[in-house]
Amino acid sequence: MIAVDRPRYASVCVFLLGYVITMATIFYGLVSAREDQRGRSSGEAKAAWTEWREAAAEQASPEGPVQRKIPKSPLPPIRVLLLHHFGTMMAGALVFGSILYGMFCFLVRGMLIRSHVLSEPQYDGVADPPPEDAPD
Repeated sequence: MIAVDRPRYASVCVFLLGYVITMATIFYGLVSAREDQRGRSSGEAKAAWTEWREAAAEQASPEGPVQRKIPKSPLPPIRVLLLHHFGTMMAGALVFGSILYGMFCFLVRGMLIRSHVLSEPQYDGVADPPPEDAPD
């Protein structure tokens, strides 16, 4: 029978559960944002975007306070991003989320191990124990 180090096994299980919850939250957030964009009446968002494009066209004139480029797309950028580039966004969010979560786990585990190492030293039975009358 293989001996299992219970504290290490428990911490790995907690970290894996946290990872699954974090990735599921990212996935759910992006899917719900996409569904929200699909469900919106495109007329409302398109009218607001058209109004903004017209305001940008007015500001693009030499008399305006800012020189702007007029956006070419008839759809708002968030709608194009969530509907046409959803796979890329999901892959990027899951990859970067995984990297950040891995770094977080590495730091937390390092803090926990470091605090354990700095606690009272234990005799491991390999080296000679320190003498009882040794000066401090």
